[in-house]
Amino acid sequence: MKFMVLGFSGVGKTFYLGSLFKLRYDIGPRGIALQDKNFTEKSWIGNTHEIMTGIEVGSISSTMGLIDSSMVLTKGMDQIVDIEITDVEGQALNQKSGSQTAQKLISTIEDYDGLILIVKAPRNLQEAERSKEHLGQMLNFAREALKGNERIPMALVLNQIDLLPELHRIKPRLEEELEKLEAELDNKYGGNYSLIEQQLRIRKGEVVNKFVKPAVNTRAVFQVYHTFFRFIKATKLIVPNKVFPCTSLGFVNTGDTLDFATYLAESGQIYEPYGSAASFLWVIYARLKTLPKVRLMEIMPNEAGSNLLVDDLLEDIRDLHTSGKAYFDPDQNNPTKSGIWSLRNISLLESHTMQA
Repeated sequence: MKFMVLGFSGVGKTFYLGSLFKLRYDIGPRGIALQDKNFTEKSWIGNTHEIMTGIEVGSISSTMGLIDSSMVLTKGMDQIVDIEITDVEGQALNQKSGSQTAQKLISTIEDYDGLILIVKAPRNLQEAERSKEHLGQMLNFAREALKGNERIPMALVLNQIDLLPELHRIKPRLEEELEKLEAELDNKYGGNYSLIEQQLRIRKGEVVNKFVKPAVNTRAVFQVYHTFFRFIKATKLIVPNKVFPCTSLGFVNTGDTLDFATYLAESGQIYEPYGSAASFLWVIYARLKTLPKVRLMEIMPNEAGSNLLVDDLLEDIRDLHTSGKAYFDPDQNNPTKSGIWSLRNISLLESHTMQA
């Protein structure tokens, strides 16, 4: 299965991809993980992750051309599906560039199984205009993909939400709230770490999302995702879609005095990206749900196995949301409601109900 990530320069696309590699070891209840296809060689994504987190020393350069990383989705000891992730240089999306990369992108995009479109989460209406402009150009490329396959999923990632004013330096306040929750659970279950961890995974999301909600519930953010939904509604095609607020570096806000790897080393903080893993796994999930049976059997000859994988993916995606690693609106977590941030929309392929 092939997935493409589109985003203009400066939106944090490379860091987004690097954050996906935390799925190598930070696995959910069903054990879905993302690994290098060739475990004896580092992929570009794996290397980016290690530089981001200080495991390796180096610098992360901007993407040039098209860069492919060969990965594999695993469950326990089993390799389930081969995954190829393509990163596209931001300059290729510029209408004035006329680059060979852009031409190659147009000629191959319909071969992909899903698209992830990344824009910066706007801090104000002026930034919203820029994000909408970038999104509009990416949707032009998406049209080329939809010509060849009208059911490939698209995820819109609103990246760098940690830079939104409402989330500036929330780390101490967030940690205080989480410490209260942990103390409550420790007092209740007294050393039964299995139960404590289970309850944390169920309740932590509501604590984290209480801080995220005011940041994403703004007019500027609305304008961007509304543009995305209008495009999909106008296509008259069945296009699976969902929007994910994201911060590939977590809620850090170091004040730009330290690079991220140094911050982790000196502060003792845990690397906790937010939204990226859920967005990527959802695109895989949505594609498997919409694939024709013949194509699905090519990827996974065992039909029962493919159905189990879909269920496993959905459970791990749900766990990412409830355990505070992706956003849902706690007030919308109600079976009778269907807001775009609602947890129940994880399983829906058309995740918006906006009126014409």
